[in-house]
Amino acid sequence: MRKIFYFVLSVMLLIQITGCQTYTSVSLGLKFEKSIMAKEVDGQWHKVSDQVFQKGDIVGLVLLNVSGFKKDDGGKNWVELGVEIKDSEGNVVLSQEDLLGEAGKKEMENNVEESLVGFVDTNKELEPGKYHFKLKVYDKIGGGTIESTRSFDLE
Repeated sequence: MRKIFYFVLSVMLLIQITGCQTYTSVSLGLKFEKSIMAKEVDGQWHKVSDQVFQKGDIVGLVLLNVSGFKKDDGGKNWVELGVEIKDSEGNVVLSQEDLLGEAGKKEMENNVEESLVGFVDTNKELEPGKYHFKLKVYDKIGGGTIESTRSFDLE
């Protein structure tokens, strides 16, 4: 009986922990300092600590101090972004790649991008509920990738 109690308690704790957990994966030298959820207001990003947004908000996943990019022979870096939104059942409700295109080519001081933002307009595809937001960053010169996934609630 005691084993069953601890098993149930462990499962409940795991569910609570993973409900708002951040997952990251680092590959080929790219890394970031931290990720935050934010919403856009009048062209500016504002941190949302509780990760609760209202229908109509522009929801962003921001990666700070992304480093490890490589330069091409002309001294330019080339960053690319992709976003994926999954509902609470794990179904992909939005997926977009190559969001920056040529705009991602630029010179980065010390091969570091101060902040990168992937975002979604919640007026469109999303209904109220719990979602998982994945931001993928690609180094088009060096071949590196990194991603961060954060959960958020839409009311």
